[in-house]
Amino acid sequence: MGLVARVGGWKRKLLWFLGLVLLLGLVGLGGWLITIHFLTEHHLREARRAAARQRFPQAWEHLCKANAYRPRSTEIHLLMARVARQKGDFAGADEHLRRCQELRRGRQTADEQLEQLMLRAEMGEVTKVRPLLWPYVSEGRPEASLVLEALSAGYLSEHQYPQADHCARKWLDIDPDNIQALVCRGMLEEGQRDFDKAQWFYSRALDLDPERNDVRLRLASALVSFQHDGEAITHFQRLLRRDPDHLAARLGLAHALRNVGRLKEARTHLEDFLRDHPDEPSALTELGQVAFDAGDFADAERAFRKALRIDPAQHHAIYSLIMCLRRLGRQSEIPVWTKRTAELEKAQRRLDEILRRDYQERPNDADLCYEAGALSEQLGSQNEATHWYSKALQHNPYHQKALKAVIKGLDKRGDKEQADELRARLTEK
Repeated sequence: MGLVARVGGWKRKLLWFLGLVLLLGLVGLGGWLITIHFLTEHHLREARRAAARQRFPQAWEHLCKANAYRPRSTEIHLLMARVARQKGDFAGADEHLRRCQELRRGRQTADEQLEQLMLRAEMGEVTKVRPLLWPYVSEGRPEASLVLEALSAGYLSEHQYPQADHCARKWLDIDPDNIQALVCRGMLEEGQRDFDKAQWFYSRALDLDPERNDVRLRLASALVSFQHDGEAITHFQRLLRRDPDHLAARLGLAHALRNVGRLKEARTHLEDFLRDHPDEPSALTELGQVAFDAGDFADAERAFRKALRIDPAQHHAIYSLIMCLRRLGRQSEIPVWTKRTAELEKAQRRLDEILRRDYQERPNDADLCYEAGALSEQLGSQNEATHWYSKALQHNPYHQKALKAVIKGLDKRGDKEQADELRARLTEK
């Protein structure tokens, strides 16, 4: 009996020990789940706060962390789609909207449908989806500001400036302290060459959030444009204190320093920049201009020619090279470059004419879109050219010239599969 009792006692202790381990495990699991819940909610809260202040990179960072903890949340994927769109990552936005549909087994909520429409507006279908979006504005719904943001961005990307201006003004009417709306108005005023108004809008946006580097860069660049270089230098330097590798700020500072005659400082900044980016044509052109202003015409010529080997459409480099050749007494070389300048000026005039007048009247004209693409390519703006060729194919999927232009670009990038898919259309009627 003593042996049986001892065995039974041993089993009871084992069961008690296993039960304790199980209990502690459940407590630990519960604690872990609670921790995950609170971490997710924390990152969601911070993401919403950053998005409300239109600090989209910070919002995205918090959303990625929340998504890692709760990957099947349609709420998080919808927010990620919105912030991705606001950052300009349209492929990412589409991916997260598709994930919402997958999780809902093909269904979409009203909020997800709205986000899909706003994404389409910014991806080139703004004219098509406007009738579906405008009721949110005309009826004064809570989403009106978001809708006007998407419509303004969509019209801007389509170069439909009067429509963009109308939406931006309405946007500021209902949301006067919206930083993106102020920036949008600033961009439109800058496009109209009204730099005083552009400066006011950028400055107001910066007053609302002094940490917005993108707004400070726009303000600094606008200040350079209307020759307030001393003030611009202060903004560029502040940008570089926060981000020493900010490429646009480094070039902008060098340009502003040259404008105020601080040539040695400008040269030092440019030489430092070119050590990191030796084939940046705009930096080479600026370096050539610094050398020209210092009277070093041979150095200037070398810099301009190198810039033009990399980007033959650098209009400012061509003009400056002509001035350089005159100073060096090499008149015989000038006619070739003068002809090139005239060709680029003619292309720019025609493109401006298309954007200001023809495209506003005929936005669905595939031939006109192709012409805008060809002119953009001639002027060295390959991204703009691709945009216009794609627009031409939206309106006419069998536009032969646009197809050939797009196929050429795909072949250059090594995208054989998509190039072959488009090649099939060349033989179809």
